[in-house]
Amino acid sequence: MQSAIQIQPPTSFGDLLRQARGSRDTSPSYSRRESVAPGQADGSMNGKEESTPGVAIPPRRPLRQADVELEAKRVEARERDLRAVLQSLSDQSLKTSRRLDDTYYSILEKVSILRQTIGTLQELSGLTKELHDNFESDTTELVDDVTGQVDAFDGFKAQQEQVSGLEERIRAGKEKADALTARLERAKERVDARAKSEAQWQAKNTHRVRIFWGILGFIAAVILALVLFRPSQPTNDVLEPQNTLDPATRDAILNANIPDIAKEAIIGPSTSTVSQVVETVDPQLVLGSDERLRGFDEL
Repeated sequence: MQSAIQIQPPTSFGDLLRQARGSRDTSPSYSRRESVAPGQADGSMNGKEESTPGVAIPPRRPLRQADVELEAKRVEARERDLRAVLQSLSDQSLKTSRRLDDTYYSILEKVSILRQTIGTLQELSGLTKELHDNFESDTTELVDDVTGQVDAFDGFKAQQEQVSGLEERIRAGKEKADALTARLERAKERVDARAKSEAQWQAKNTHRVRIFWGILGFIAAVILALVLFRPSQPTNDVLEPQNTLDPATRDAILNANIPDIAKEAIIGPSTSTVSQVVETVDPQLVLGSDERLRGFDEL
């Protein structure tokens, strides 16, 4: 890269000033001044030699002070113009030199970047080549390994036989599962039928038990009613003869001088004894009826 690109440094500002001074010395007015006198001398010396017959050369006009001043003014104007042009050229050259410097340094920077890029690309190409070689070697080894394994499997016959055996076992298991499912369905139907018949039997049994307990309760109620109403009948029978006696006869018997037992035998038990008997009988009957009712409730 260095041999292919040869970059020259830009011209400095001092070189431009020296070139401007040299151009001032070689200006047309300066050379014209130097060439006036030798021309006049040569003309005076060789005037006769250059004159030819038939050609009339007008005589030279003598120089005047006004012509010299006019020419000097013209020269000064030309010099001012040249100075302005040189100043503009120097400014332009300075700007151009700065631009060239910037361009030069940017080119140098880009060249360094290009060198780094080229080095990186060379390194990348080397790594790529090495990776390619390693990939080819690994691929070759993998192909050889796979080929050896496939050859060792002998066309996958053993695996195919194992797969066939597994398929047969799966098919047999499926058939067995279907048979078990059918048996399960039948057992489920039997269980449902048994549960239904059990529910019906339970309903019938409940109905029968209710009827039985109703009949039993009715019988118990009848017995209880008979037990409750039977003791009241003798007391009425005993009291009815007492009511047949007259009050005067009763008073005479009570006031008679006879034992009380005889009085009771004639008149019957007194009201106090009757009431005591009734009072003693009624709690027992009530207790008996309560016990029967309690037993009936427990049943």
